[in-house]
Amino acid sequence: MDRDAYLEGAIRDVLSGDDATLDDRIGHAALLFAVSGAMAEADRLITHWHALTERPVTALIPGTVRARAWAMLFEARGTWPEWAAAMTPLDLDAEERAHDEYLGRRVSDLDGLLSGSPIGEAVSHLGPSRPDRLREAVARGDLDAWAEIASRQAGPDVAVLAAT
Repeated sequence: MDRDAYLEGAIRDVLSGDDATLDDRIGHAALLFAVSGAMAEADRLITHWHALTERPVTALIPGTVRARAWAMLFEARGTWPEWAAAMTPLDLDAEERAHDEYLGRRVSDLDGLLSGSPIGEAVSHLGPSRPDRLREAVARGDLDAWAEIASRQAGPDVAVLAAT
């Protein structure tokens, strides 16, 4: 992840993106702060976003992997910030099992083709599957390999790392 490209994209998305784009960018940045050990900055970013937009905090957590990531981070922290009160509490043991399954899931080059349609879902299962290198590195606990792979991605999925 090129720092300058990330910042440029973030600024562009915050200034000119629609609500969903803004929410995704803020949610990713907050999780990136939290995973990096800057939980106070993540809390401040989310609190500021919520005060400005008045949208529910759940808009920043679009899916099970991000929800799992935040829950695991709060568990490690020992406390939940005020902004997280709207989040649904998770069964962390069940989430850990689900995350292990997610890390082992194979991907296809056809994933995302015709997204959201039944045909697209069927087509994605037709292509050859392979391990996802980023998730594979997390499953092995190889942070150096994860960082190397993530550094070449525009927006690496830090939730996969945080949920582990």
